[in-house]
Amino acid sequence: GNYTVTASVTDGLGRTFTASGTIAVWDTMGLSFKLPEFSHPDEMVKVKVISENVGDSNVEWSLTVDGQPVSLPAGIAGTLDNAGGSVKFNQTGTNVLTASVTDGLGRVSTYEQTIEVYPVPHLKLTADVSTHTDEQISVTLEKDTALPVAWSVTPSNDPGDPAAYSGELSDNGGTIQITSAGAYDISASVTDATGRVFAAPAVTVMVYPVAGLDFTLPAAAWTDSSTPVDLLTSGLQDRDVTWTLTKDGAAVSLTGSMLGDLGNLGGKVRFPEAGTYTLAASAADTLDREYSCEQTIRIYPVVSLSLSASNIGHTDTAEDVELITENLSSNEVAWTVLRDGAEIVPPFALNETGGRGFFPEPGLYTFTATVTDELGRVTAATASIQIYPVGMSGFYLPHMFHTDS
Repeated sequence: GNYTVTASVTDGLGRTFTASGTIAVWDTMGLSFKLPEFSHPDEMVKVKVISENVGDSNVEWSLTVDGQPVSLPAGIAGTLDNAGGSVKFNQTGTNVLTASVTDGLGRVSTYEQTIEVYPVPHLKLTADVSTHTDEQISVTLEKDTALPVAWSVTPSNDPGDPAAYSGELSDNGGTIQITSAGAYDISASVTDATGRVFAAPAVTVMVYPVAGLDFTLPAAAWTDSSTPVDLLTSGLQDRDVTWTLTKDGAAVSLTGSMLGDLGNLGGKVRFPEAGTYTLAASAADTLDREYSCEQTIRIYPVVSLSLSASNIGHTDTAEDVELITENLSSNEVAWTVLRDGAEIVPPFALNETGGRGFFPEPGLYTFTATVTDELGRVTAATASIQIYPVGMSGFYLPHMFHTDS
């Protein structure tokens, strides 16, 4: 308030002398505010000022970062007035915020608070979108912090259960392998000194099983054989199978060299011509990884025999036994001869075309020609001839006789 001080003195004659003066007394101003111990540039900090006797005086704000003065527009986002305000501290480091107020007499009151501002790390995670259980997954982490990285690999449908994998993930990523098919989420995070966790957006990797494709063929067959082709697949559902064929090392068309149809489950085929065939099946999975299987089969011709002989003959007449063969190749012809049901030594020489000769004794002769091919298949032909003995005839006359005898 305003105070008047008066002094007076009375002399010996009783006369009084006075003097007075006026003084204005101002209240002492005070102000304070609080800040949290730490913050981040993306966090809002509330500054609430507690003041006394400030009146219409303006509170002036100033800022230093790591001991260097920084303008408020550069150092904070938001505004501060006599009541404080809500702001974000833009610059990392030790921030000292100071509030000061000057009264009408020029007396300055100040108050300051320190807050440690930590950086906001940025993490970017990339990984292969899809792979197979026998392949590596490449994981790359881009970051602007030296904080240690914590990794998480979990099934997408069970994020609380860590997935088993081989390989290593370091601060910048790495390569891993997951041997169980499914969808997996890979995430990376860092934790700063304040305990705040910063995580990169998780990436999902689809791990597909290694598919399979297989069929079998016998090692050999004949041109008249139907051969089943049973195709077994795994992980290739609804995928088309492509069939190709080679004969004696040269590519040939399926329709021109094979009878029958082959589809996604196989089929039944016959190879009408002799030769060495290689049949191949191939299919691609969802990731266009190709799987194939091939089998080789040797096709042998079917040996054909036709044996013929006369129906009847005589012991004094040479007879022909004729053998006509197809696809005999180097196979040998085995002969058996029966006479009246009992096996005998052939009466004359026989070879791959038959033979010609005499039958020394009468009887029913049965000739059988037999060929056993490379695969053990037996082909036989039979012909019979009835041999009769040579008859004898004559007559006797006396040397002389009479007309009436």
